[in-house]
Amino acid sequence: MELIRNIDQSESLNFMIHDTQIFPEDTDETVTLTAGGAGNAWTAAWTRIADNNAINMDSKFTGIQTHIASVVLESVDQTGELYIAEFGYGPDADNITTIARIRAVGGAQAKLPPKSQDRIRTLHIPSDSKFWYRSKCAVGGGAMTIHFRFYCHS
Repeated sequence: MELIRNIDQSESLNFMIHDTQIFPEDTDETVTLTAGGAGNAWTAAWTRIADNNAINMDSKFTGIQTHIASVVLESVDQTGELYIAEFGYGPDADNITTIARIRAVGGAQAKLPPKSQDRIRTLHIPSDSKFWYRSKCAVGGGAMTIHFRFYCHS
């Protein structure tokens, strides 16, 4: 409770209401997460999150502490199959702190509409950290296209 009492109103308001950015940033850019090759198998290694132009998402918040506000599922390539993805930060693929997980069923049998949004409030990604993912699909090798909403704490 002491922590709550020490937060002033403007900081509290900023915590609840803020202008998020999106990644990727343009209509001709995509982020595709590709699952491991076998069914229910994680991607072989944690992979940096980048768009189709090889721009790493973490380059958008270099030097700024950031949090992920949501992950929006845009499409999947395996209709009716389950996907899981984990997101994390760290200096390299062997030292990841996991900060969020999503689970989605895509296509005609989706539990949510084909475009669905997982609203999340992650731990802050420390400034100058790299942003990573790993994913899996029930049938293996599946790919999902997503975008992120994120907030940079300046």
